Amino acid sequence: MKISIRLRLMISLLTVMGVALWLTAVVIIKDADENMDEHHKSMALHHAKILAEGSIDALVAENYELMNRGVSLSLPEDGYAYAALVRPEGEVLAHTDLPEVGKKMVTEAKPVVQVTKRSMYQQRPVTEVVSSAVSGNTHLANAHVAYYMDFSHDHDEEKLYRLMAIMLMASLLLMAGVYIIADKIIRPIRQLTRAAADFTLEQGVRFSPHIFNRQDEIGELARSFDAMSSHLVKSFEALKVARDDALSAKQKAEFANKAKSEFIANISHELRTPMHAILGYSELGENKVACSVSESEYFSMIRKSGIRLMVLIDKLLDLSKLETGGYEVFYEMHNLKTLTDSCCDESTVLLQEKQLVVSVQSDVEALAEFDLKGIYTVIMSLLANAAKFSEASSKVEIIIKKDVINELSIHFQIQNKGPLIPDDEVSNIFDSFVQSSETKDGAGGAGLGLSVSKKIILAHHGNIWAENAKDQTGVIFHFTLPLMQPQ
Repeated sequence: MKISIRLRLMISLLTVMGVALWLTAVVIIKDADENMDEHHKSMALHHAKILAEGSIDALVAENYELMNRGVSLSLPEDGYAYAALVRPEGEVLAHTDLPEVGKKMVTEAKPVVQVTKRSMYQQRPVTEVVSSAVSGNTHLANAHVAYYMDFSHDHDEEKLYRLMAIMLMASLLLMAGVYIIADKIIRPIRQLTRAAADFTLEQGVRFSPHIFNRQDEIGELARSFDAMSSHLVKSFEALKVARDDALSAKQKAEFANKAKSEFIANISHELRTPMHAILGYSELGENKVACSVSESEYFSMIRKSGIRLMVLIDKLLDLSKLETGGYEVFYEMHNLKTLTDSCCDESTVLLQEKQLVVSVQSDVEALAEFDLKGIYTVIMSLLANAAKFSEASSKVEIIIKKDVINELSIHFQIQNKGPLIPDDEVSNIFDSFVQSSETKDGAGGAGLGLSVSKKIILAHHGNIWAENAKDQTGVIFHFTLPLMQPQ
């Protein structure tokens, strides 16, 4: 059910006034009770002290008639429950309720001065005040005076009812004023609401002249809303044009990227067949055919160049498969340290060309779940990169350890002693066909190895990055792999 603003205001006002009346009544009643309690307590203390002091002679003479008379005179007002004289051991000597005489009552064993405690008397709560009657060093008795805690005066109740009636009348007058003011405010707001509900991007918003030309906050709101709707219509039209242009550009880019990937895959496949023939005949010419030493060197150069070109073709194929989703991974448990040692052994010839020394350190059991072929490609690419850019006779350091950020991952890092990467190029060093400006010195490479490595690591739900060493002695490449691949 839809509730109007006017009704909500009335309900809210009634709720607030009801709570205010209730809280006021509670405060007044509590204050009246506290005032009444203090009055009775003060009177009770006064009468208990008078009863104790005035009963000393009767207690010494054991004049019970005089004791009873003193007890009876101790309750001069309404609201008091009883007065009594009680021996320290609890025997009631005198009591305003005669049947209580001779019974036992809880009292203080030692002399006391104006002790106050609460109890029940005739099934009603009472506050009891105790004062001692002492002669010299002898504790003769205790004087008890008790008053009812639920006693109240009609005068206080009358004041309470009068105050509540005044507040109720004020509430009714306030409600009437709120109703009139709310009607003047809500009526134009309803008209604004209807105009806003009829808003369309083709026509904007339409307000009646009576609302639009008002010289108050409502008219200002209507004019601001009209300007906002006009701006919104123009923005929507511009956004629609931009969206159509972006969609068209996206479709063209996707088509171009797909065509590029398909072209790379096709041309790579086409190149592999003649390359195999070149490699086969060059090896045959190098090893089988009788020729001079210089001719054998020519065959060797052809074979080495063919191998380099074959590696480039394989990288192009891997990149194409990774971009089109055709790269297949087979996750199994392998030892990353063992794989690293194997890659270093296979790269011995490449490393010896510059007399590089490789150090592999691992302080953890390097077992993890990964695709053997893919991670082999990554490590070989990073080793080739280190061999390519390291200074001659320098050291390549590889460290395998547990990842400090995620204990369920393993961390691989390799540091070379080559040129540093400029800070503004570190973020895009893993992009396809990109090389650092500091390494474009004829060292070779098409900028594919790191791009392929990044895509393989991301396919393993890991991370890969590069940074310059803190001592500025080279570049460190890192990658992490989860110990277990997510299902």
